[in-house]
Amino acid sequence: MEKDIDEKYYLTTSFYTYDNSGKRVFSNIKDSNIKYIVDYQKYLKGGVCGYNPTDKFNQTSRLFSPLGIAPTITASNTANNCKIVIEEGE
Repeated sequence: MEKDIDEKYYLTTSFYTYDNSGKRVFSNIKDSNIKYIVDYQKYLKGGVCGYNPTDKFNQTSRLFSPLGIAPTITASNTANNCKIVIEEGE
């Protein structure tokens, strides 16, 4: 993965809160009603590590760790494709 990514591709800042189960909750930069919930233990293992509970499609609601395998970009006609969680400073 590229190290220097233009900020226009970022969905959130590095600020997060915790939900009742201890998972990290990030808010979308442009719409604070959109949340991303990340399980840090799953992040460290790789693969699916979180989800967007407001997304209506199961496939596009998933968040992936760069430490595992993520799907390729889908052929759908949408800007809402694969989301990869990165730690600040990675």
